[in-house]
Amino acid sequence: MDQSYSPRIVGTLRPDFHSLKTLLSSPHFAGKTGEDLVLAIYNHFTSTVDGTYHFWPSDERAGHPRIRRSVTDPIKLANAYGWMICGQVSHFLHALYRAAGLRARMYGVPGHALCEVFYDGRWHVLDVDMWTWFRTPAGHIASPYELASNARALILDNTNKSNPCNLPDRSLEDYANMYDKTETVDGHVKGIRPDWRVTAHNMDFHLRPGETLMRSQKPQGRFPMPQNWTEFKQKFAREWKRHPRERYEPFRTYGNGKWTYQPKLGAAYADFELGVWQYSGVTQDESGLVGAGQATFRVQSPYPFCGVPDWSDDARIVRNDGAWLSAAGSGPIKVQVTDAEGAWQTVLAADGRLDDRVDMTDLLDSRYECFVRLELGAGARLERFRFEGYVMTAPLTIPRLVEGDNAMELRSGDKHGLTTVPWSDAIDFRSSADLAARWERADNARVEPHKDDWQKISPEKPDSPVSVTYRFDAPPGRRFAWAYVLAIVGEGPTDQPPRKAMLEYSLDGKRFKPLAEIDISNTEIQWDTTIDGEVVFVESVAGASAQPVAATGREPVERACLVPVARAGAEPVERVWVRLTSATPIGGVEFYGHLAAAEHASLPVQVTHRWRDDEDQREFTTPPGATRYTITCGANPREHTIEMRVGSVQR
Repeated sequence: MDQSYSPRIVGTLRPDFHSLKTLLSSPHFAGKTGEDLVLAIYNHFTSTVDGTYHFWPSDERAGHPRIRRSVTDPIKLANAYGWMICGQVSHFLHALYRAAGLRARMYGVPGHALCEVFYDGRWHVLDVDMWTWFRTPAGHIASPYELASNARALILDNTNKSNPCNLPDRSLEDYANMYDKTETVDGHVKGIRPDWRVTAHNMDFHLRPGETLMRSQKPQGRFPMPQNWTEFKQKFAREWKRHPRERYEPFRTYGNGKWTYQPKLGAAYADFELGVWQYSGVTQDESGLVGAGQATFRVQSPYPFCGVPDWSDDARIVRNDGAWLSAAGSGPIKVQVTDAEGAWQTVLAADGRLDDRVDMTDLLDSRYECFVRLELGAGARLERFRFEGYVMTAPLTIPRLVEGDNAMELRSGDKHGLTTVPWSDAIDFRSSADLAARWERADNARVEPHKDDWQKISPEKPDSPVSVTYRFDAPPGRRFAWAYVLAIVGEGPTDQPPRKAMLEYSLDGKRFKPLAEIDISNTEIQWDTTIDGEVVFVESVAGASAQPVAATGREPVERACLVPVARAGAEPVERVWVRLTSATPIGGVEFYGHLAAAEHASLPVQVTHRWRDDEDQREFTTPPGATRYTITCGANPREHTIEMRVGSVQR
């Protein structure tokens, strides 16, 4: 396995957060079933040492204008942020329970959102956000219905409950009153919400020669700040400490890392050919790139870029001091970067001597990737270019150190054991987009306004389903090794039986195979719901499995609980057709492909750990080629930083 694809360091005290599969396969959860598993999840994520903490909702819509939602993806929430508000915790648990083969459903009570889980023949709720669970006199952990039916006895008068029970600055009396006000119907609470499963994000990336990823538990003043936080910091002034921070001890907060890319461009090194996305015209000499021509590089991180937010003008938050591009050479030279809409923006230009560094934080904030295009005129020479940007790195996913020996492991490869990098394409459903121009075929389809400034594709004849087909192409010269597809559909009428939605895929646009099928929910809330599926085009390496880990308890596993995974041959593909058929309106279609790695010699990753302990600042660099090693720490180790780097390659 090439170490430079999706490298990560995993310790023994925290799980491997690379995917839901690796998380559940970690010793903390592996082999556990039923209540043992559910309590292990609860105990880990309510831990003040290893768990999440409560804070305002993260939101990346400024960096992803085609996505109509806040952050609900469990892997993104855990790896990039580490804090969640109640609705995000419910989505996190919903995804984790279902990946483990358990039934789960989300629901709302007055002022709160939660997720219940089914095992041992009944429903239970363990509130990770508010640190509560309550046992009934019969000995089982209560369900939402039981809490709503007997709130004061089970919540206030009960001695068989979680410890602690509720957050330090919240009242258990208020918690009981919340359930007292909760309506019930037919043996469950009335606020059952539709399934909303989004597992699109992953931690895959490629470190190229001259590229470094540094992750740290220490904050550096950079974090994505959504525009609506300007309202929150006024409404909840007591909670606002000028950055995301836990309200009570131990006052946990975010972490920052840094992404740096500076390939050596001279002909004596292979960095250019191993790292460039595409190029034309340019050649290399001993000093660098020579024009006329152009070269494009892709910067792609599993962590969002961020800067220092300036909210002095509440009308628009401005970010700076978080991402820079520098270049040196002689002109004519122009350097351009793609914005959130994919349009090219010129950030540096010169007709003569160029040696400059530009802050482009506002262009990159809340984004995970961009393209950098270098345009060289006749006789131009580019000697150096460098990208550097701060990223969000949740402290809870960085291995925890303790006094004494700490065993570490360098792992690599995606969840299928392949060397891939992600490539996404979300269909634009905004009101300004021409929806019909993007689909290849549509049957019984009518485009009409949706909520706010969005559109939807509705059945033209209400009694028949709508069907749309899209084609997704890999970038020129590249192929998809596997793909995940997510679609958003509206709920069905409450007074009618559940309707159907189906995802299919094709490799030729003619013969379609099933990818996923659901009964569309019809709750009283009448929100949107999701359907998703995954298809693998190449064989996984030995020992890797495409199926999520099953840990089910005594009830039978329902296949509908798992993300469907299809298999389609043994070779990567250039394009995929996706067909979505739904009896209710369609509100979104997103394609997340994974590009197969190009053939080249394996690139070793150099790993350096830095931390502080009572003896002073410490550092440890792994021996060349080592994948398992031990770090020895003094008393009170903290501020753990991990740097992974691929060095330049000489010819």
